[in-house]
Amino acid sequence: MHPVAGVTAPRLQLRIKHNMKSESYLSFSPTVPLPSGNPLASRALSAFEFCFGAFIVIGHNVFHIVPNEVIVLCVLGLISIRLRDGRGSAMGLKQPASWRRILLIALIAAILRILLAQFLIEPLTSLFWPSPTAPALANEITGNHQHRIGCFIAGLGVCRFRRRDCTPWLSPDGCS
Repeated sequence: MHPVAGVTAPRLQLRIKHNMKSESYLSFSPTVPLPSGNPLASRALSAFEFCFGAFIVIGHNVFHIVPNEVIVLCVLGLISIRLRDGRGSAMGLKQPASWRRILLIALIAAILRILLAQFLIEPLTSLFWPSPTAPALANEITGNHQHRIGCFIAGLGVCRFRRRDCTPWLSPDGCS
């Protein structure tokens, strides 16, 4: 038996060796599924995914035929991992042990952000700048679905055309 780095007690060596084998994350064991039993098919699928990802990036940056490659690549990556491993926990998407604590921290952070903005930030900034005012149509939007949808679509259009990297086929003026 080979000694484990600096440990001389035989029972401790066996325990460390056993723990190292059982806690290996990348070991090939029945609990870690492989993408395919056929390595050639797995490599072909990976090559296809790589080429398709390159097409998406070049289609966005060079030819402007893909609106936003980041979202598309993220969704395709999630789908790929889900199809290969069969579950979301392979990529870390599982319910955390402390989910109640995380939700409580998020709720407290949201409440603090709203309260501090209302009672601390706005009064302090009103000493230097004028107080924020609502848009002219804000009162007409409440309860009126046509105005609500129209303002939403107009907002999307303004956001899309004001971006520097918007695609020319969506913007007649070329985003100047």
